[in-house]
Order: sequence, then structure tokens, then C-alpha cells
Amino acid sequence: MAMSDTEGRLRANVETMTLAEAFETAIEFERQGRAYYRASAARVKNEVIAAVLYSLARDEELHESLIRRFYEALQKTAGWPDVSADLPPSQPARQRIEAIVAQTAGTLSQDPGYLEVYEHARDLEAASRDFYRDLSEKAQDREVLKFLRFLAGMEQTHLEMLGLLLAATREESEDRAQGSRP
Repeated sequence: MAMSDTEGRLRANVETMTLAEAFETAIEFERQGRAYYRASAARVKNEVIAAVLYSLARDEELHESLIRRFYEALQKTAGWPDVSADLPPSQPARQRIEAIVAQTAGTLSQDPGYLEVYEHARDLEAASRDFYRDLSEKAQDREVLKFLRFLAGMEQTHLEMLGLLLAATREESEDRAQGSRP
């Protein structure tokens, strides 16, 4: 999927954004991601895929909450809040997906109809990750840098989760196509 106009503008404007504008933009990224995951989860029929999408939506909600706390502290010039207790433990993408599969007692759906959902979600996550990475390159405050790297890392984990889903779906689709040939 091609980069959206918004994503293109964001990449071009990172160099000129104030920190407040960057946080406002980050909040909007997280809102868009959460809305997309919730809408997609409501549409899919497979309970495991819905659980994965709802899990991603919850992560985006957490990210927005953390960003808001940082942003509000910035506006009040109250210094940076300690959010370390709010941060979820880092868990590799494969473990997260396996945990969801175990909780829902289902198997990952290899329905090729989900490819578009995964691909669009992957594009959203890549744009968010790249935005946070770009911002971190210009960050001068150590706490801001640490926070932006954390957000970029979370988006990278989401990308890896979606990559696993895409690979499984494509592999199954190819196997079906080869199996149906004479």
C-alpha cells in the first residue's frame, strides 16, 4: 500500500515540528491505528484474528495514554512523568501471537481475505515507527529520546506480529494454489 498523504507530510515535516506538534501528531497516529484495529476486528470472523487486532488496538490505546501524559507534562512544564510502571513488559511478536492463540483456543486463520487487513495495518505501524524514529533523531532531551525509542520499539513489535500473520497467510494461499494444480 502506498504512503498516504498524511504519512508523506509527516515524514517531510518532522524536521520543522515542535515537540508539542510532534506529540499531537503521535496521538493522532495512535488514534487512527486504534480505530482501524477495532473496526477490522469487528469485521473479521476468525476469533484469533479478532483477538490479535483487539490486542493491537489496546496497545495503541496505551500508547496514546502515555503520549498524553508526556504531552500534558510538557504543556505544564512539570517535567517528565515516570511512566515506567505503566509500560508493558517487552514480549517478542511470536510469543504474543502464541499467547493469543492459546487464550482463544483457535488457530491463526490463513484466509487470504485477511491479507488486505494485515497489509494496511503493517503500513500504519511502519509509518508510526518511522515517525518515532525520525523524531528520536532530533530529540535532545534524554527522556524524550528514551520515550520515542520505546514507542518505535512497540510499533516494531506490531510490525513483526503482522509480518508473522502475513507470512502464514501467504504460505497457506500458495500451498492451496499449488495443491489445486494438476
